[in-house]
Amino acid sequence: MAAEAPAGLDERGRPPPAGGAVLVAGCALALRRRRDVGATARSDGPVLVEATAAAETARLELEAARLRAEAAELRRATDRRRRSSRARALLGRGEPALSLEELPARLRDACGFEPSPAEAARLSAAAGRPGAALGHEELASDAFDVELARIVAERRRRQAAWRWREALEWQEARARERRARAEARQPRAAQPRAASDDRGAGTRLLSGPEGRVLLEVPLAPGLAYVLPLIDSIQFGAALAQTLPAFAPLIGLLAIPSVVVTAVPYGVGTVVLFAVWLLASCAPDCPRLLRFSLLQAVYLDMAFYLPTAAATAINGGLPTEIAAFLYLCLLAVCVYCVFVNSRGEYPDGLPVISCFAQSNLDQMAEGQ
Repeated sequence: MAAEAPAGLDERGRPPPAGGAVLVAGCALALRRRRDVGATARSDGPVLVEATAAAETARLELEAARLRAEAAELRRATDRRRRSSRARALLGRGEPALSLEELPARLRDACGFEPSPAEAARLSAAAGRPGAALGHEELASDAFDVELARIVAERRRRQAAWRWREALEWQEARARERRARAEARQPRAAQPRAASDDRGAGTRLLSGPEGRVLLEVPLAPGLAYVLPLIDSIQFGAALAQTLPAFAPLIGLLAIPSVVVTAVPYGVGTVVLFAVWLLASCAPDCPRLLRFSLLQAVYLDMAFYLPTAAATAINGGLPTEIAAFLYLCLLAVCVYCVFVNSRGEYPDGLPVISCFAQSNLDQMAEGQ
């Protein structure tokens, strides 16, 4: 039997601790245990968190896959019920099969869509019975449903394209109407008149409606060269004196010259020049006539101005020189009349023809 400890000592023979020491020792033991637990948690915490997250992710993925499978199965069941219901509606009561001829009308009553005969043939071919009657199994098949949806989509696209073209044509028609109204409100601009290129022997000076000829002058372009001949008739008198053979021609040219010179102060010559110039600017006259009129004016100026200056300086020209100069002028005019009679432009005169041609082109651009 163990001996009992003396009074005031514990079982180890040590005196019992005081009350404060017991409290301090208990607190130290609790802190030591907490540190040990915290160290263990710090060493194992990240691995535990990752494992927990991975397990949760796997569980959620399995749950999502299960829900997707259930939804797909629900859709398939719904499609089967829909196709079966449509097949029963197409077959009607007590009919085992539906002929290809009755299919469009039945689809119109059941679905509100009436396919064409070619589209009905496509449906029967997709169901695996081309040209034959379709039973419940074919009408409720997935192939029939897919082909029907494709035909409906094609029909809608064609209708949308047709409506778009119709709207575009309507807009274009409205735009044309607006342009027509705008043009009707605006004053109509005068259309440029095409220059006449009549080169016939009888030149049409005036034309009426529908091309009706009002005035036709034979050899009108050639007659334009009368101007320089009658304006220099005094030199023609010298030619008649020197060469009497030209006296009849000079006498004939003297008649209009007398009429022109009868007007006092040289007004007759100015009026004659003005008539020639205005006629060369008229757009109604043929271009060949206008060219001849303008060249006749320039030819008259090229002959009259130098001879008049020489006459004023020398007090007059000898008869032989005056006759020679008028003979040269007469030869030039005969050349122009001959070329005009062939319907061609007498543009062989140096400087004068080029000047007349360029001025005629400028007047044509300004009209």
